[in-house]
Amino acid sequence: MESASIMVTLDKDMLEIPALFKELLKSGMTIARINLARDYSVWKSLVECIRTAEKELGLEKQNMKCKIYMDLPGPKIRVSDFKKTIPPLNINTEKSAPIGYLMSRKSEDSLISNNFKIKINIEEFTDVTTGQIIPIIDSKGRKRYFTVLERISVTCLKVELNKSAILNEDTVLELGHNYKCKITNAK
Repeated sequence: MESASIMVTLDKDMLEIPALFKELLKSGMTIARINLARDYSVWKSLVECIRTAEKELGLEKQNMKCKIYMDLPGPKIRVSDFKKTIPPLNINTEKSAPIGYLMSRKSEDSLISNNFKIKINIEEFTDVTTGQIIPIIDSKGRKRYFTVLERISVTCLKVELNKSAILNEDTVLELGHNYKCKITNAK
């Protein structure tokens, strides 16, 4: 019948009392457990203290070395909400019509269209005119622009995108001199 093992979980505070490691080994500790989820800066020192204590007690000559268990951390449980992100909108002007709609957050325009619809964080398009160029930098860092084709209402613009783009909630639209806004959703 095998004898039972005695496992002791080591802590960084034990390094302040080096004689403690000899006492643990004398008392029958056969396994030293190091929790890898914490105190990574002391792992090596803890192992060295165990090995030094073994040498001082002559245990390594008797082939009675203490096993070292390195306990890997498991998955972390998140206690807060994940940031809700909007999936990027990929507008491929080569495969689909580059025409769509920019809508303010107050827009209630019901558009029956398969074209893209992008909500942005403004109340109304007050100073935007037909033919105006709205520069953007897409999520890949490429310079693109919308051309305003028609002002449907003060909360909705019909626009054309000049080249394929990938847009997300970090995409900034320049509606005028020093007036920028961001996408809040994209469909």
